[in-house]
Amino acid sequence: MKSLADAVVQAVTYINCRPDPDDEDGNALTDIAVYLHQCSDEEKQALADAAERALKSIQTEGPRLPDWEAALSTFMEDTYGDEWQGNKRI
Repeated sequence: MKSLADAVVQAVTYINCRPDPDDEDGNALTDIAVYLHQCSDEEKQALADAAERALKSIQTEGPRLPDWEAALSTFMEDTYGDEWQGNKRI
């Protein structure tokens, strides 16, 4: 599950941070969101852990990508809303 969560977080962040997004990017994110909202609590925690790993990686190993850092720091909150603050369940 860890590898799948890492892949999903990276893919969603890449699409969100593209410099010239288009309608197909929005469609892809909408399709992905449908599946993400069907995740179990265990799968959501795997995604939160993946977002934190990715964030830590770019903060410590570079390259520094401010858009990616911002997107990764609020990945779960942006995906699931009020039950999350940043990547922590509240």
